[in-house]
Amino acid sequence: ITIHPNPTQGEVTCTVQSSTASSGVIVFYDNMGRKMLERSIADSQRVDVSSLPMGLYTVVVQTDGGVALQRLSIVR
Repeated sequence: ITIHPNPTQGEVTCTVQSSTASSGVIVFYDNMGRKMLERSIADSQRVDVSSLPMGLYTVVVQTDGGVALQRLSIVR
């Protein structure tokens, strides 16, 4: 699973690169562990994160093929 661009200013693309899973859920957590945004995703999909404040986030992507974690920086 790839999430780019990182850092971002308002939109990220989440690409699920697996033959066993093509859809799932992407969740953005702030540094305090609060869930800030949750969206369903499929294959390669853009996610608007412009509503999130500037900062560092832990992004969790869960699919049938497993779970992936990535850090994402939102800048303005």
